[in-house]
Amino acid sequence: MKNTKGISWGIILEVVMIAKRYRDIACAVFDGVCDEDICHRMRISKEKLIDCFRDVEFCDYMELLYKKEELQTRCRLMRHGTAASDRLVELLGHDKDDTARKAAVDILAKCIENIRTAKKEQSEKTQEDCEISEEQAKKMLTTLAEGIIPASSTDH
Repeated sequence: MKNTKGISWGIILEVVMIAKRYRDIACAVFDGVCDEDICHRMRISKEKLIDCFRDVEFCDYMELLYKKEELQTRCRLMRHGTAASDRLVELLGHDKDDTARKAAVDILAKCIENIRTAKKEQSEKTQEDCEISEEQAKKMLTTLAEGIIPASSTDH
C-alpha cells in the first residue's frame, strides 16, 4: 500500500522496532478484537495484555496504526468527495421527498462543518500571530511606560 507521496506504509510501520508478537497484538487491538480473544489467540494472560499498553513502543506503534488509518480515510474522502457531493446535489431533485430532504440535510451539515473548520483554523492562526516572546513583551511594556511617564518628569 502506498500513499500519494510514494512512501510505503509498511516501511513506516517497521520503523517502530517492536517484536512481531507486539505488532500482532497491536493490530488485533486496532481491529477491535476483544481482550479475551486476543489473550486466547496470542496465548497471553490478561496481565500481559495490560502490560502491552504500558509499553511506550507498543503505544507508539498503535499511534502509527491510527495515523495511517486516518490519513488513508482522508485520502479516500478527498478522492471521492466531489462525486459524493455531486450525487447529493442530484438527489435534491429526487421524486421522493425523504431522499431529497436527506440530501439537503447532508449538504447543509457538510457546509456547516466546513465553516466551523475554517473558523477554527482562522482562530488558531490569529492566536499564533498574536503570540509574542517574553522579551518582546518586556520591551513593549518599557516603551509604553516611557510614553506614559516622560523621562524629564523622572529627573526632578
